[in-house]
Amino acid sequence: MYELGIIGGMGPQATAALFERIIEYTAADTDQEHIDTLVLSRASIPDRTTAICGEGPSPVPALNEEFALLAKLGVPVAVIPCNTSHYFIPQVTIPDSVRFINMVEESLLYARENLPNIPLCVLGTNGLAQGQVYQSHPAAESAHFITLTDEEQQGVMQIITRIKASADPVPEAAKLAGIMRNVRAREGRCLFILACTELSLLRDALPRGYHVLDSMDALAVKAVSVCGRPVRRSLDELNS
Repeated sequence: MYELGIIGGMGPQATAALFERIIEYTAADTDQEHIDTLVLSRASIPDRTTAICGEGPSPVPALNEEFALLAKLGVPVAVIPCNTSHYFIPQVTIPDSVRFINMVEESLLYARENLPNIPLCVLGTNGLAQGQVYQSHPAAESAHFITLTDEEQQGVMQIITRIKASADPVPEAAKLAGIMRNVRAREGRCLFILACTELSLLRDALPRGYHVLDSMDALAVKAVSVCGRPVRRSLDELNS
């Protein structure tokens, strides 16, 4: 019996990274103490940004099929390592037998509980920005969000596109750091949320000295906890 289902493929490399982090963050000494996990890497799911912008088909039918498959297989907990796809969650049919862990919600709750007075700067796809996925979530409540300039947003999107195409993460992390530096110089102290799992792949190459929350870490830590395993590393440790 599987305990956790990863609805992935959006993109495949980010899906693999989430699985690795779930393993890393589980305090286990043997194979048998890890979480029985089913990884569904359905890379053919339509592009989420294209759909939000009205330029392509919706991913909802494919997401419905993946959730239905998890329910059929008796998988009780599900995650999706794609922030932009969460725009469509209100339209998705999630079976009653499946508990869905929402990475947007988990990221916002961490920010609210640990850094409540710091403005949030969400770094993600054009679809995430246009759909106001973080800003419109109930967990955002009275949070203050910093808006990227058009040039900064396009720069972030270009980085995401290049990472999807397997670009070297080191120069891409330097470009992202440049955008973050510009934002902080203009807006002051803020919490940068890596709100695209391709950006999560750059986490370790980003310079120190910034408040950064990786949404993939928030999701992985919560998944380990929900599945009843002790967590090896807390979000506070990961973001210190």
